[in-house]
Amino acid sequence: MSWLRFDDDFTEWQEWDRAHVEARWAYICLVQACSRGKYWDGRLPKARAIAALAAQVDDPQQCIERLAILSLVHEVRSERVVELPRIHEHVPAPHIRNAKEQTKMRMRRKRAHDTGDHSLCTSGRCSEVGSVTPLVTRHIGTGRDGTGKALPPNAEGAS
Repeated sequence: MSWLRFDDDFTEWQEWDRAHVEARWAYICLVQACSRGKYWDGRLPKARAIAALAAQVDDPQQCIERLAILSLVHEVRSERVVELPRIHEHVPAPHIRNAKEQTKMRMRRKRAHDTGDHSLCTSGRCSEVGSVTPLVTRHIGTGRDGTGKALPPNAEGAS
């Protein structure tokens, strides 16, 4: 889920002076469809645009055309795409969109570090990074290659 932004003057845009109420609602639906589908550049496939509007307005194509007259959308018929040129005003900035994944990874590293697993730690933040011991001794069979302690004679099945 992402949060969308509509500035305080959104309802007073000059474009709305000539717009039908249905077109206003259609614009918000298209912005949400871009966000939901992660079309951060505002290039929404035409089929998705129509689907986003189908249950909301009587004639989705007519709303797209009305918004195009107002320059709020641009339909690229050859590519079957509906562009929202002002999408950057509504969707979160890239650093905010990426923060969720970065936070998730940071917390995963922290939890692993707190339990003694330093495999995800980054160098410079953890003194254990580069330590091979936890990684090697964790695997079953470590030390059975004969380079470690000598095994008792009957341990290898000697009779």
